[in-house]
Amino acid sequence: MVTGALPPYHAGAGVQAFYLSKSLSEKHYIKIDIITQRLGRDRIVEELNLKIKIFRIPVIAKRLIIRKIMFSIGICLKILISKKYDIVHFHDYGLLYLLPAFISKKIRKSSVIAKAASLGVELNNRYNNNKILKYAFLYSLKMPEKYICQTDEMYNNFRKIINKKKLILQLNGVDIDKFNPKKVIDLKLIKEKYNLPENKKIITFIGAVEPIKNVKKLIEAIGILRARHENDMLLLVVGPYSENLGNNNVDKKYYNLLNNYYIEIKKIITREHLDNFIKFIGPCSFVEEILAITDIFVMPSEIEGTCNVVLEAMACMKPVILSRIPAFDHFQDRYHCLKFDSKSELDLADKIEMILNDFELRINLANNGHNYIVQNYSIDSVANNYYQIYKNLLTNHD
Repeated sequence: MVTGALPPYHAGAGVQAFYLSKSLSEKHYIKIDIITQRLGRDRIVEELNLKIKIFRIPVIAKRLIIRKIMFSIGICLKILISKKYDIVHFHDYGLLYLLPAFISKKIRKSSVIAKAASLGVELNNRYNNNKILKYAFLYSLKMPEKYICQTDEMYNNFRKIINKKKLILQLNGVDIDKFNPKKVIDLKLIKEKYNLPENKKIITFIGAVEPIKNVKKLIEAIGILRARHENDMLLLVVGPYSENLGNNNVDKKYYNLLNNYYIEIKKIITREHLDNFIKFIGPCSFVEEILAITDIFVMPSEIEGTCNVVLEAMACMKPVILSRIPAFDHFQDRYHCLKFDSKSELDLADKIEMILNDFELRINLANNGHNYIVQNYSIDSVANNYYQIYKNLLTNHD
């Protein structure tokens, strides 16, 4: 498995690589190496068993392009010096992985499989104006024998640039045991740990505080609700933001993006007198604790792939509010969740208030969402599917 970072530093591909590896090794006895970056503040991952080895490549440069090159070279060296891997599985595939994929396929003769999550973004936004990079990117698409698409939208989009025979539609998975609403957890103790009030409903967002996540609309919605819910709600924002990150080991361009967005948000908080209604706590290693104390989970993104934390919130039996975007089409509005117009803070405020004021709606959404996740997104059932994909890949490998 190759992934940019493991939890809690990579919310998407890293989470899936982490839990998929764990399930495959435990249920199917597959020996797995995870190749990832050493970000300088990695915690020990206790959940991984002894069948899995983690190889962390030091990546310490401040410039993003240098870090990417260092990581790519490190992957190549690991693949070259290791005993031949039967399969090299790249998560969140892109031009970064061209050389490692080439070495895996052409030199080590391994089967190569890739998740297709960011390919469309790379092709449309990065390389159209650079013929050399575009050619290199298109050449990189020839390396994987199979691509994993996590949504119907993704599958249909990638049919335009990748041979349909190479595409496999496979949903992401959730660790149902970890994100289990029946687990005995001391909610009072967790609230004390994060310095949260006992008597307020906790509305939670988990993700980077960046424009694509549309956090500003959520802040504005809280501003609309402030007068009517002065004593009974708190917005908890969990994830990296510029003030929390500083600019150490963070790409300058990305840091400036986060910082400018955070400044805009702070202006809204000051203008609407929301300091007592919103709490930022930065990245958190223990998402299951945050979700346990959550009363309403909101994901207001304008663009998403397969959002793992939405699946985790539903698994924890929390009522969920989602932006009305293609990535969430498989969730039924007013049955699995409530949906709102991502351009409208008024619509979002209305949906939050509906759940705050309607106990029956809150329970129904939580139960329906939970049942849907258990039936369709269990990481063990997803791992079973991957096991078959791997077997077929090795059988047909030339």
